[in-house]
Amino acid sequence: MNWKSDFYSQSAQYALLVTILLAPVGCSQSNGLERYSVSGEVRYDGKPAPLGEIMFLPDRDAANPGPGSIVEYRDGKFNLQDKGVIGGAYRLRITGYDGIPVRMESGVDPGGRQIFPPYEMTYEFPKEDTTLVIDIPQRKSR
Repeated sequence: MNWKSDFYSQSAQYALLVTILLAPVGCSQSNGLERYSVSGEVRYDGKPAPLGEIMFLPDRDAANPGPGSIVEYRDGKFNLQDKGVIGGAYRLRITGYDGIPVRMESGVDPGGRQIFPPYEMTYEFPKEDTTLVIDIPQRKSR
């Protein structure tokens, strides 16, 4: 399984949730909600995380009517511009991979191996463009 299919298989319930959440609102700017860009960095173990994705899901429990978005990051950097957030509470789900291609039966997975389990957090976005640094905590050894 490659890094993207691994991400989506682990988050099938979230993909369904995003679909349900996006359906009534739509994905375009024409829905009357002003969207703001979000850029920043994902760090793991104090260093930029090599590769992964961030899902931005509006927090319905906090009455956020906004659309959701997904952005890929590389070398820790991401930039969510045209499909940004509307402000308010969001749930973020972050995945991370080492970026070292892995040979598999079905070919080569360019994303590599997972370096941390999917990490979830909430964030209250202002109604303006935002720079966000996400520090993924290291898992404690058992």
